[in-house]
Amino acid sequence: MELIYKDIRGYEFVKVGKFIKKNGKSYTTDQGPNSVTLTVLIEFINDLFKKIDESVYAVLINDKNLVYIGEYSYNLKHRWIKGDDFAWHQTVNKISDEIDKKNCVSLWVICDPFIEIEGKKINISKSIEHEILKEEIPSWNNKGKMAQHIEWRQNNCISMNRIIEEIDKYNDNCLEQRSHR
Repeated sequence: MELIYKDIRGYEFVKVGKFIKKNGKSYTTDQGPNSVTLTVLIEFINDLFKKIDESVYAVLINDKNLVYIGEYSYNLKHRWIKGDDFAWHQTVNKISDEIDKKNCVSLWVICDPFIEIEGKKINISKSIEHEILKEEIPSWNNKGKMAQHIEWRQNNCISMNRIIEEIDKYNDNCLEQRSHR
């Protein structure tokens, strides 16, 4: 089994599987009025991929077109699977439509979402997802949500370093004024 790697917006991803439908095979999430019947499965290249720790994932059409980027906690199985490898995600209907159009829809995961700072490995999956979304919002990501998120943060958030600088500057000015009295 040879792994397939791809650069997605400057980050190295590996293909972990593709989405498929098997005639007549389905999974119902629960009984009652909120039940959902799933028909799309994930065919993993290796079952070990289900255990990938928190990371960034991408959904591509025909291994070329990025249509969704996301991040998850826990493992890939917890984020994507219900029952026996059935895809459980907000994009599952779009994935199903693409499969019906005979397009290949694949799932990719970033190879290394960690940085090392002072000897500690820190997972930066959420930051990587946001960096990718700043460049271009893939068509299946909720454009309005991300656009509003960026605008809201620009208008309502200040970095801790900037706050500390402002407080230090204020304190320095106060000390200088006291010394002139």
